[in-house]
Amino acid sequence: MGQELVIRSLPQAFEVMEEMGLSAEGWEADYRVASREALKGILDERMANRIDRELQKLRRRKGVGSSKWCLQNQR
Repeated sequence: MGQELVIRSLPQAFEVMEEMGLSAEGWEADYRVASREALKGILDERMANRIDRELQKLRRRKGVGSSKWCLQNQR
């Protein structure tokens, strides 16, 4: 069985690739795009959850969503 190595950082990964004689040309853009998309997805989800929580707090505090509030604000 071959040697195993755990890569814990991107710089370490590039060092290992260099030692193995592998080229990373073009890969930088790929991982940056994938990282950006993953981060965007995480932040979008967290922001949506935060907005939902804050709106729920407002509804509880102000009675928003109750029939009384809806009737008052239709005018």
